[in-house]
Amino acid sequence: MLLALSLLLLASLVTLVGKLLQPAEAVVKPLTMEAGMDMFPAWSPDGRSVAYSRRGAGGDPYHIFVRTAPAGTPRQLTSGAGSDVGPAWSPDGRRLAFTRWSDGQVQYVTLPAEGGPERRLAEFAGAAEGRGASSPEPSVAWTRDGRTLLVAGTGTAGVVMLPVEGGPSKRVAEPPEGAEDTSPAVSPDGRNLAFVRRTSADAADVWVCDSSGAAQRRVTFDEHPVHGIAWSADSREIVYSSNRGGGWRLWRVAVSGGSPREILAAGRKAQFPAVAPRGRRLVYCDSPAVPAIWRAEPGRPASAQCLIRSAGRESDPAYSADGRRIAYVSDQSGPEQIWVAGPGGETPIRLTSFKDLRLSRPSWSPDGRTLLFGARSLYRAEIYTVPASGGTPALVPSPGGSHPSWSHDGKWIYFDWRRQVWKMAPDGSAQRRVTQRGGSSPAESPDGRWVYYYAWRGISRVPPEGGEEESLFEPGRAGLWGALKPAGDRVYFMHWDFRERAPVLSFYDVKAKTVQEALRLDGVELDRGASFDVSPEGKYVLFPQTDRAETNLVLLEGFR
Repeated sequence: MLLALSLLLLASLVTLVGKLLQPAEAVVKPLTMEAGMDMFPAWSPDGRSVAYSRRGAGGDPYHIFVRTAPAGTPRQLTSGAGSDVGPAWSPDGRRLAFTRWSDGQVQYVTLPAEGGPERRLAEFAGAAEGRGASSPEPSVAWTRDGRTLLVAGTGTAGVVMLPVEGGPSKRVAEPPEGAEDTSPAVSPDGRNLAFVRRTSADAADVWVCDSSGAAQRRVTFDEHPVHGIAWSADSREIVYSSNRGGGWRLWRVAVSGGSPREILAAGRKAQFPAVAPRGRRLVYCDSPAVPAIWRAEPGRPASAQCLIRSAGRESDPAYSADGRRIAYVSDQSGPEQIWVAGPGGETPIRLTSFKDLRLSRPSWSPDGRTLLFGARSLYRAEIYTVPASGGTPALVPSPGGSHPSWSHDGKWIYFDWRRQVWKMAPDGSAQRRVTQRGGSSPAESPDGRWVYYYAWRGISRVPPEGGEEESLFEPGRAGLWGALKPAGDRVYFMHWDFRERAPVLSFYDVKAKTVQEALRLDGVELDRGASFDVSPEGKYVLFPQTDRAETNLVLLEGFR
């Protein structure tokens, strides 16, 4: 009897100790709920206030706001025509630094945290706002002593130190050719610098070095896009947003490396995290609206209508050669999969059942029997085919290319690899290089005479068998990206309108050698490469669009 009582008391004591040691349950609550987009939060050094960038529902420029958490009244600190993004608090909490995008210029600016006169520290010629103005990159951090800004992104070609009181700049980290460093973040103890190194539009990882830029090393090995990084309060971990597991989720990884762990309470639409220096708080951006597939007639924006919508995210639409079917990527059932629907979005059918791949750019074979698409795992880019009527996807042996597309006769597959255009037979044989001076997103003309592609400065073309590479159109700083679609004598592409702050779908007329605007797409999914397609007869354009652009800040209390 005494033994049983002792065991019972011991069990009760173990249970009590376990409950005391168990982390408190995280509580998620909204921090902002106004219409519009609230992005890039940053905690003040005392952990009481959050600075962030905000733009109205009408597509206004971003401006800097500050509010106490969790229920303070927001105060607007900046105004004007430029977009002010990515605020960062000085260590003493007296000043804010941020990046201003203004008419193609990138400016690094500081101002008092209570509001007041601004001070411009540097200015660079820029392109589009990061991945586009709907989602620019944070690019400013303070050193621990508050004497220097660390800036990264467009114009800097790496991470650069800018003395706040003036003086020569100093390069800290420089990416390899073709890569870009963004999102610098200094650890709370001031010993280390973390940043995002992006090697392509669809591949990035978190890197760390010491405060001088030495001992650079890679912390993650996902090769997936990263939308924001932050240090834990004890400087031992890095919190970051990535779509490595489907959807934009928050992950934490030890600064020494290892397997990332998901922060489950943040859900699947969390981006740009910020960890409070004290108080066990984390704030991040959450997007309640997701893109659907829309259709419009070129030159007639009023004709736009939603064709395919679900509870998930739709992207990368593609017409079949006869225009009777639409293939697209959707995460409505969990991880991204290839789906097919009718021309009006009716009877959607899922074709694939992948567990953890980022899928992109489905392309129909000319006979409509097979779909070709890109897939990115944690380790490499791959190319697959799948029967359009359903069946098992087949891996196409390739060196690791992306953005695949069919030739007009279905005898070849084009793809880009190591920033060059390549082609191969559908079974992966007869691989050969088509370009010599660089290229991406290849697409053959309907008559099979040319392969169009994005070159370093614009749009170029080359004969399918290779040869002389002809530059067609160089837009200067307009910023081209995403899909490329030849249709008759037109080549459709995306670019950025600085004055209107909106992506534009335009086409290059090959015969007239002119560029004309087709549609303005304010809610287009820039993070998915601005994918779109044109119907075979050229009457319609398909594109992913979020018709209710809204991003709120969410507070997670009890974060450990």
